[in-house]
Amino acid sequence: MKRSWFGEQGSQRVGQLRRLFAALMAVLLVSACTESQDTPDGRGNVRAVHALSDVSTVAFLIEERGLADPVFQTITPYSTYDALQYDFNFDFISGLTSETERLATTSIDVVRDTNYTLILTGSGASPRIITVAQPISTFAEEDTDLEVWFANLSGAGTIDFYIGAAGFDPAAAMPLATGLARDAFSETVSIEAAEVEVVVTVAGDATQEVFRSEAFTLFSQDTVMVNLFDAANTATGDYVVALGGDRNGGRLVDQSAPTRVRLFHGVSGAGAVDAFIDDETTTPVFSNLAFGEASMLADIPEADDSTAITWNITATGNVGTSLGTTQQSYPDGSINLLVVTPIPETTDIILLPVSDPTRPLFDAGRVGVVNTSQSFEFLDIYFVRSDSTFEDTFPRATNRLRSSNIGQFTLEADTYELVITNSVDDAIVGGPFTLTVERGDITQVVIVESADPNVLDIVTFDRLMP
Repeated sequence: MKRSWFGEQGSQRVGQLRRLFAALMAVLLVSACTESQDTPDGRGNVRAVHALSDVSTVAFLIEERGLADPVFQTITPYSTYDALQYDFNFDFISGLTSETERLATTSIDVVRDTNYTLILTGSGASPRIITVAQPISTFAEEDTDLEVWFANLSGAGTIDFYIGAAGFDPAAAMPLATGLARDAFSETVSIEAAEVEVVVTVAGDATQEVFRSEAFTLFSQDTVMVNLFDAANTATGDYVVALGGDRNGGRLVDQSAPTRVRLFHGVSGAGAVDAFIDDETTTPVFSNLAFGEASMLADIPEADDSTAITWNITATGNVGTSLGTTQQSYPDGSINLLVVTPIPETTDIILLPVSDPTRPLFDAGRVGVVNTSQSFEFLDIYFVRSDSTFEDTFPRATNRLRSSNIGQFTLEADTYELVITNSVDDAIVGGPFTLTVERGDITQVVIVESADPNVLDIVTFDRLMP
């Protein structure tokens, strides 16, 4: 990873000058390329697919001229070029610095009347480009069909794709693409335009559904790429299907994926707790959770976008002792952390929802911080790097309230000292706590009360644990 020695603002200026220079050079390079080759005999189309699940944003370029900055799961629109030879590049855009870094490049002799899809896949540490070339399809004005082709850009294993009417049974249907391993793609097939669902199953076993979309309309006279991706930052189940066509596009979420919840007990002195949903008080979703403990993930089939569920927190083994109730709704298939925390200035408790990203990054770690302590009204948060001191470090968060989600921070791999100060007088009230941040980590920190009312403690755990 390149590092700037000019500070954040200086680094941004250097990056802007470099990109301006690259754009000017690209114009000259494309012009020189055009002048040095034979007269083109037509034009072709080129687009990109960002399938690196551990990279947030990349830059897609022809020669050195930027075409798009797609985020993960994006299928860019086509760009049209003369039938000549070009270099296409993908650059990594760091979320920590303004520097960019070349990920992968490929050269294409563009052939007229051809669509090219460049799939950036693999991982941030080991990226590669798959080039798919297809003749441009033509349709008559009265045609009611469209063409579809499929790609498996996920970690779901080897899969089959189906398209059918809403609620259809794939075991009673024929797959449109079979046996697609990771990074494999299918031939193009023709289907009728209709309202449909996309279903993905384990290869050769139509009873084992991996993904089922909501119903949507496929429009005629289009050629559509249907991709299965791993889930992104805002998880909606384990997988997402993205469509890329001229008339059909967008992301489809897994309508059958359960919402998942993890509970953390952050109320000092409350004893162990149980958590129930709605009026059900016979089988707790979470049981005997002690102060400072995080549960495992649990499926909550009752939760969906439109239905609010009521959580009832009780003392363990005593359903008649309610410590607090909270009504919440959750995005379908989402992964949520609920933190049992006091309501300031009361003896009541609430469930604080934390929906920070849970997708790892190849070049950095993520650290989320939640404050359940009540001893200080406002806190500042510092991450002191191994090569720095507290006195030379600026706070990453200031004046953060009690019983709040302070936020998630993206950090370079390093050993940090986490320091918590009282915002009122800058006195250190917690730490330093040593945090080792590795690439791909997603660590949750919860600030809790300690035995000393003048000193705060923390609990840490891995947000990626099952």
